[in-house]
Amino acid sequence: MQWSVADGFYVISSFLLLAAFATYLAKWSTPENRLSRISGLVSLYLFVASVLFLATISLPFDFHRCFYPSHELPYFVSGRIICGTLLPFALIYLSGFEYLWRPVRSYVHPVIPLAVFLIFVTCSEMFIRRDVFHSAFNFLSLLGN
Repeated sequence: MQWSVADGFYVISSFLLLAAFATYLAKWSTPENRLSRISGLVSLYLFVASVLFLATISLPFDFHRCFYPSHELPYFVSGRIICGTLLPFALIYLSGFEYLWRPVRSYVHPVIPLAVFLIFVTCSEMFIRRDVFHSAFNFLSLLGN
């Protein structure tokens, strides 16, 4: 279940907003926002440490003929383990978005592009998973019978 448009958007926006967040932290030095800066640094540390941890536990094992984990699907791509990085990544992603949006914030409210982003995510996920929604084994289709 993949769509190259959504995958490309997620990869490009993730790198762009991570870079914007790093720039934001590098320029940010006011003493009244010290707690926010520490929070941002901890989030960045947690995200990087989680990704490095996943890479570390994926690489040293020889999976032989195991179904999971395997050479094609190591721990590094496991959704359950990646969920631990979701909150720090969301904080970094949205802070980078807020930093990039500052120059035009007085003209366009940030809720508008955020709503467009959320609509895109929702529609793309529905498009990607359309076969699952029509499956006879889907829980919602079982309720209709």
